[in-house]
Amino acid sequence: MGEAKRKSGKAIRTVSQAIGVETPSGRIQVKCDANATATPFGQMVFFIEFLMLTGLYTKWIETCPLSYVRPA
Repeated sequence: MGEAKRKSGKAIRTVSQAIGVETPSGRIQVKCDANATATPFGQMVFFIEFLMLTGLYTKWIETCPLSYVRPA
């Protein structure tokens, strides 16, 4: 039971620098805030980067049956 107490001090480290992430809109900077509350979309930016880097996002857009049309 004593191991848990020792690990808890090392478990969380604050990231002091922003991380660059590629998105369809271009590169953005992400910085983690250890004191902020968690959201269900907290890791979404990294999943979007995965889709971009693997080419899956482009393939999905090409096969997407939806199209955007401006209102007249």
